[in-house]
Amino acid sequence: MEAKVILIIVTTGLIWLIQLSSVEATQWHSKQLLPYFRRIKLDKTKNSVYQHTVKDAIRMHLRIPLMQKALCLPKGTKVSKHLQYADVSFALIILKSHCFHCVLQLSSDCLNRMVDKARQHENKFYARFTYACKTHAEYSSDCMESGRPMYYRNLRNLVKQTEKCWKL
Repeated sequence: MEAKVILIIVTTGLIWLIQLSSVEATQWHSKQLLPYFRRIKLDKTKNSVYQHTVKDAIRMHLRIPLMQKALCLPKGTKVSKHLQYADVSFALIILKSHCFHCVLQLSSDCLNRMVDKARQHENKFYARFTYACKTHAEYSSDCMESGRPMYYRNLRNLVKQTEKCWKL
């Protein structure tokens, strides 16, 4: 009888340790990823509506999908619009049931390329908003609306490229 109780306690402890180690790894991955997003700086001299659009696009179409991947959350999991360190603890609760062994290797070269390409896409979007807008007046909402779908598509494609260079 005592052997069964000890075996159950040891087994429960091992399961808990295995789950804890995968949870700590994903939290480490998300903390490793956030500084790269902070490197995507916006030019404060540009139009404030434009800046707001770019900031939201980067958050919704680039940052949240990559943070979901780094946290090993299943696709479609609702996460906070402002995914920060505080939200990592919320995500850790979900992880216990969805991510038993999720091991990502985040390449700094890959993440640096992501930041560079995000800046390039932002510059192309700004061009479509200003001097490359032929059908409407520069800095108009029509120019922004015409460039927005392509910018969002480019960010979603960048997510796919970045996920491919991560090693599972």
